[in-house]
Amino acid sequence: MIRSPRPTFLAYALLAAVAWSLHDIGIGMAGGDLFREQPLLGVVIGVGLALLISTIIERVRVARERRTVAGSRTARRAFATH
Repeated sequence: MIRSPRPTFLAYALLAAVAWSLHDIGIGMAGGDLFREQPLLGVVIGVGLALLISTIIERVRVARERRTVAGSRTARRAFATH
């Protein structure tokens, strides 16, 4: 499946894992500082933001997919009439 040599792939995978871990640690530390007195509020805001971002991404994806399907139908109709 992957045409990259195993050592190269493993090196990039390790780099990605370290970057992801540092990212999560940073978010956790920032959230811990911001919501030290109200941790439940931090959880609610985190879940709310995750749902909001996911909804926006999904709506953009569906809109782009609809445009692609509509464009291919138009192209097929134009090709069929010529």
